[in-house]
Order: sequence, then C-alpha cells, then structure tokens
Amino acid sequence: MFKPALQKAATAALALLTGLAAAPSAQAQVTQLFGNGTYLFAPVTRTWLDCYGITVPSTNPRPSLCPTPIENIQYFYAGTGSGAGIENFIQQNSKATGGLLELPPFLDPATGVTSYPYTRPNGEIVPDFSMDAAVFTPTQDGAYANLARRTRSKYWRLPVVAGTVGMPFSAAKDINGVGLPENLNLTRAQYCDLWSGKVLNWSELNLLNADGTSAGPGPNLPVVRVVRADNSGGTYALTNHLTQACRDLDADGVAESSYPWTEPFQERSIWGITEYPDNSPIISGNGAPRQLLTLISTPGAIGYVTAMALDPFTADRPQATSLQTGHSVNSLAKGGTVYQFVQPNAMTARTALTGVKDIYTISSSMRDSKQDGAYPITAPGFALLYCKYDAQGAAKVPQGVGQALKNFFGWALTADPDGQMGTADDPVADKLAATLLYSPLPNALKAQSRKALSTIDTDRCTGSGPFGAH
Repeated sequence: MFKPALQKAATAALALLTGLAAAPSAQAQVTQLFGNGTYLFAPVTRTWLDCYGITVPSTNPRPSLCPTPIENIQYFYAGTGSGAGIENFIQQNSKATGGLLELPPFLDPATGVTSYPYTRPNGEIVPDFSMDAAVFTPTQDGAYANLARRTRSKYWRLPVVAGTVGMPFSAAKDINGVGLPENLNLTRAQYCDLWSGKVLNWSELNLLNADGTSAGPGPNLPVVRVVRADNSGGTYALTNHLTQACRDLDADGVAESSYPWTEPFQERSIWGITEYPDNSPIISGNGAPRQLLTLISTPGAIGYVTAMALDPFTADRPQATSLQTGHSVNSLAKGGTVYQFVQPNAMTARTALTGVKDIYTISSSMRDSKQDGAYPITAPGFALLYCKYDAQGAAKVPQGVGQALKNFFGWALTADPDGQMGTADDPVADKLAATLLYSPLPNALKAQSRKALSTIDTDRCTGSGPFGAH
C-alpha cells in the first residue's frame, strides 16, 4: 500500500488525467509553455511541470519534493490523447482536434487563458510540445513535411519516461449477482483470445491462481471490451503489444491465423471497431476518464488505461488484471514450470526497459519484453519537440520558449548517480515518476535523449523519424 502523501498525489494526478486543468495566477516575466497529447503520460508530465514551474492551478500545493519553482514558467498541458497531440503538433494549431473531448474551462483564468484550445496573448494557438505514446504514420510524416517542417525544420521524438498500460476489469455484477472474481490472472493465450474476439464469454476460460493451478472456469458473463474511440497512445501500446505477442501463441515461430487481425488493427494507432465479429460486445468512447467510467458500471468488462488510475493506487477505481510475463511464456514453452503473473507498476516497467539498447529502437524493443518480471504491456512516453524555436527564428514563437523546453526536459532526464531506481539519491524527477507508477529511463537512454535535446535550436538538430539521420 502507498503512504497517505502518495495517495494524495495519486488523487491529484487522476484529476489531471481527466483534463481538469487551471491557469496559474499572473506572474511577472514568465515564459508560457503550451502542450497537449497523451492521457497515458499526462499525470507524470503534469506533476513534473508542477514541480519545475508554477503549479496549475496556482492555488495548488506544490509537490513536497519541490518547495520552490526551479524556473519561472507557466505551463498549460491538456490530455487530449496522443492522436490529437500529434495532429496539433503537425498542424501547429491546437484547434485541429481541440474540440474533440470538450475539456472543461479553467478554474483560475488570471492569465486570460481560460479554456482549451490554449491561446497565447497574441492570439496564436500553437502547441510548443506534445506528449505521445504512439508513432507517426507515413501519412502523418508526409503531413509534417508539407506543413510544420517549412518553419520548424525537423522534429525530435524523444523518450523521457516509461509506463505500463493496466488492463482493468469490472467489479460490477449482473442482475443475477454474477461478476468477475476479486482477483484475475490472465495467461497470454487468454488475453489474446479476449482481445481478438475469439472468446465471447468468461466461462470459456479456465482461470488460474498465481502459481498456475486451476481456479476453475470463469463466470457466465459476456466479455465486453471497453476501448478508446479517439486516437490514443494507450490503444497504440496495447495493440502494438498484441500484434507481437498474439501471433505466435504456441511459440513455434509461426504466426497464428485464427484471429481477425484486419487492416485497421495493423494501423495500431487507431482502433477500428470493424475488427471485431458482429457478436463480439464492444463499447467505445472518447478519452480515458470516460472509458474508465463505462468499464466500472459494465459487468464482464475489460479495458486498458494508465496504471496509476487503478486500484490500489487510486481509491474507488477498478483493479488491474495480473498478466503473464513473456519470461513465463518462454519458460513454459521450453518445458519449464514458471507461471509468472505481474501487476503494472514502476518496477515491472523498469524491468521491461532493461532490454532496450537505444532511443531509436525503444518502441520495438518494448513491444514484448522477455525479461524476468517485466510487465508485458509497457510503453515509452515521448516528447515531441521542434528543431526550431526562438533561437532559430521560428515565426511567432516568443523568445525563451525553446530554452525553457530544453531546460525542463533536461531536468526530467537528470542522470541517477547510482543508476538504481528507488534509492535515496534518485533525482527528484525520477522520484516523482516512480510515485505515480511510471519508470524513469536508465542512465544510458537518458544520456542519448539529453544529447538529442541539446541540438534543438541549433544547426545540429537532425531530428528523428524519416527526416533525421536515424
């Protein structure tokens, strides 16, 4: 269990996840930073910004690890989903998808920024950065080349943290009093069957205890998948894993063909409802908060969301399913007896990071970690940053924005003196991330991201993706 202070932090972070953000009180000579993007990494992003700059709203207490602002900045970050964040970054206009989630107005409009989409004092609606967990599609890369690249040069997609996608299940009971068990362990084959639509009723599954012994068949309840309708980093992380993990269930090296993996599924960044058979129950909605509310009230429902929004970290929220690790799958396939089910948290995310060699292959390396104890659905969180800000003369960008972003993300990527997560000398940003169930990057990956970050607003900024050197 978490200490009361951490529980309070969790509750505050969940409020941030829902988009209930507020503008800080007016400050003299401050730099304003505007961003939007993924829900999956919104809590850690907002908590970092609360620590580094002026809290949002300005009446919020500062995190206990951060008694005073490190830099005099005001920031505005809305959890609009990864897809909206990417589109706004490309369009250089937060209006591109700003009305999708109908985010509430701010509570403290002292600066004149009263609602999303954010507007600078000069009337510009330009995001300075985005956070995402997905990747640019070829279409999006082409759009960036035709739009933002002309004024912003290339872009960096820098990993700054990692997080798990929890798979919550509903505790609600149907009219006959039937519900899912209090604790739920799912093997890889079982969660693949559930998400592919092959299993339509929980009674079709032989559920297991944590040691692999039989817990008996599941209850007679229809399986209801609760998914995101909007373009979501959480959806990308889930489906990116499923395409890797569920195509070879018997570990013989041959992809299985009995699942309805259709064209929309292969896109992965957008969930296509037509992937499912007509008789496969599915409910969709915009935004993670609505997804959670739907799941809580629906008997037999299963979904996916950032781990810190789940029980026991956040009270009165669904419990996360314990998932079989890739290490366990490999062991059993080779005749072993290791049944290993793990929960989504900072440590199981950090374990998944141990197999990553560089920041350019981090997404593919984490699609299906085989590390002992690694949570199978772990994803990196990326900061999308332009190569050009104020120093490079980007149009309509106020002075100081580029340097403030470099300072902030450089602080978030501070090296850990002993390289071990969870020790007394952990950097403040790392401690904040871990309390919210996110994992800081290992030092080697931090160093690579910091090196790339240092090139912003210089002629050395190569960027990532098809426009860069990597």
